[in-house]
Amino acid sequence: MDEVRVKGIWFLDFAKMVRKLSQLPWSRYLTPEDLAIIQGNILPSQWYPADLYQRLGVAAFELVGQSKPENAQVAGRASVERMMNDEVLGPFLKTGEPGLAIQHFITIYQKLLTLGESRLDKIGERRLRFTIHWRKGQIGIFPFVHNFAGFLFRLVEVNGGKNMKIVFDDQKLDERESLAYEIQWG
Repeated sequence: MDEVRVKGIWFLDFAKMVRKLSQLPWSRYLTPEDLAIIQGNILPSQWYPADLYQRLGVAAFELVGQSKPENAQVAGRASVERMMNDEVLGPFLKTGEPGLAIQHFITIYQKLLTLGESRLDKIGERRLRFTIHWRKGQIGIFPFVHNFAGFLFRLVEVNGGKNMKIVFDDQKLDERESLAYEIQWG
């Protein structure tokens, strides 16, 4: 696997949060170099080190989200909402068909984040399995997988999916190298 990187658009919301909530002890999680990047002009199309994104995710999860998985999922829903309102990405994410929207989202995800390989499989009518991989021992995987579940849930919902269900095993993620989400809607 090559260098792990992330495009600025993927963590722009985190950076805005750090700026807005500057009274929180971000320096417990972020290096002085991280803070300098965050206080600067983050370019949505520029590549940044993924460890910066991962530290931001852990900091946001613990300081703002109170280490609650459901709060990470709410943040994921809000982030995908912003992406859907983007004039370039929005048309690909608002298709009116949940399966197609997820396919487009996965393609976009693969262009914005080099965390690891991913795969999308159709496992039934209105049912998909999305598997993501990462390097064993990467930090911030627990908040990331919950944030990502929020992305997927909102994406299905906006595209007309009803009675959505997303199932995944978030146990012992630090010992694993992958996770599969099973996504179902009516």
